[in-house]
Amino acid sequence: MLLVIINEIVFQTKLLSFNASVEAARAGEHGKGFAVVAEEIGSLAQMSGTAAKEISELLAVSIKKVEDIVLNNRTRIQQSVGAGRDRVNAGIKTAEVCSQALDKIVLEVHDMNGMINSIAVATNEQALGVSQIKDAMEQISQSTSENSEISAQSTELADGLIRQTKSLKAIVVELEHLVLGGQSGKIDLNSEYAN
Repeated sequence: MLLVIINEIVFQTKLLSFNASVEAARAGEHGKGFAVVAEEIGSLAQMSGTAAKEISELLAVSIKKVEDIVLNNRTRIQQSVGAGRDRVNAGIKTAEVCSQALDKIVLEVHDMNGMINSIAVATNEQALGVSQIKDAMEQISQSTSENSEISAQSTELADGLIRQTKSLKAIVVELEHLVLGGQSGKIDLNSEYAN
């Protein structure tokens, strides 16, 4: 509707521009200024017509997009409503199953009370056993600590023996050198004592 009005205005403006050009031509020299105005009005009418056409095309594209969006949203809403209905039905069935399960649980709780009492007795017996195990573990820990100290002392003694062995080897090498009287002038590092 708006496009029809715009096109009618463009048509009337072009007609007015044409008539103004004709009248300017009749006026001769005096109508030259009016002819320029008439030409500008014609150009303006042409630009208005082009703009109206572009607006019409944009409106058509926009309307199509809006219609597509509405159609897509309607489809999604229908799908969501259907899915929601299915979920509600599933929820009702789940609630019924839960109700039956809760009734069964209530019946089984009574049986569990007896089992809990039995477990309590067994737990007390286990606590006594754990206490005994704890005492045994403390004794093992003490023995381990003593073994660690003995091991550390043994390591120190072994290190001392190694040092003494090296010193003894050095003395043997020096003694061998003195006894042999420096025949070769060198100490035999490959001898069994030098190792």
